[in-house]
Amino acid sequence: MKDNVVVDSHSHIGKDIFHGDSFIDDYIKFAKESGIDVGILMGVPSPCTDLNDVNSRLMYWKYIEEKMQYYGQRNPFMQLNYDLNSLITQKSSRELILLFAAVFHPVMDDIDYFTKMLDETDPVAIKIHGIGSGVGPEDIGKDYIELLRKINIPIIVHTDCDFGKGSISMQHVRNINRSINWANFFDKNRIKGILNHGVSLDKETFNIANNSEYLTIALGPDKIACLDENRLFVDCLKDYRNYLQYIKDNLKISKIIYDADYNWNLSDKNDIDYDSVKRVKEIFGEEDAIKILGENLTNFNPKILKKVKEVR
Repeated sequence: MKDNVVVDSHSHIGKDIFHGDSFIDDYIKFAKESGIDVGILMGVPSPCTDLNDVNSRLMYWKYIEEKMQYYGQRNPFMQLNYDLNSLITQKSSRELILLFAAVFHPVMDDIDYFTKMLDETDPVAIKIHGIGSGVGPEDIGKDYIELLRKINIPIIVHTDCDFGKGSISMQHVRNINRSINWANFFDKNRIKGILNHGVSLDKETFNIANNSEYLTIALGPDKIACLDENRLFVDCLKDYRNYLQYIKDNLKISKIIYDADYNWNLSDKNDIDYDSVKRVKEIFGEEDAIKILGENLTNFNPKILKKVKEVR
């Protein structure tokens, strides 16, 4: 493996009722062709057992009379976390190192289960699917805050916004997941947080991240993220160059990390995007791209570098 590793900080494996299948063998092919050396994999936001049966979802939520209602089994991601960790162990190789991130539901997960699962799977990060799980930072209780601070691995979160064009329920769940809410939560509670999707290009969040030791911002998937102007604070004219340039102009290089967000990075599943690493180099230049594509994340999360060195 080359010295300057490219680390994908966030991609998904599993069966999602709204997004279909994301297979690990397909990810491996995608990662190798994209120039990725290390992939951090987690489960999907809305897992199900049958893509043709909406009732096969393991959990779901409804926004009723201005309150979130949750449905499904307790610990909805439990078996998926264990299964994915085992699959990653089988499929990881020196050529493409795969690492596990555990999916967490702060309302439906029991803390005893979650603590046990962390001990048994040793993830490098934790993912909260704010939209799929219908949760925001205010849903994380005191016991979990103390646990997340203690384990000292990053929490990866979806960030979003809605300027009144989505349904009432989607407006609510997107806006509780605004990046400013998550940034303030992580900073206040001294928990490491990875804010995804370029924080919807929210300059206020950029300013917080630039001055916080607890925050870093993932920029992917750049070509998809810039398409929906209702979910960005800046109109990028549907051009990834404008999206990436705005991040470059407003965020310290040390605060930017790369993620592919497979397979949510595909607008057309027959048109695979293998060029996301190349686009980072195009906009940021080779020297800064080395930091964004790997160094910044391994500095922020030394556990990744430790696991990579164990394999190398």
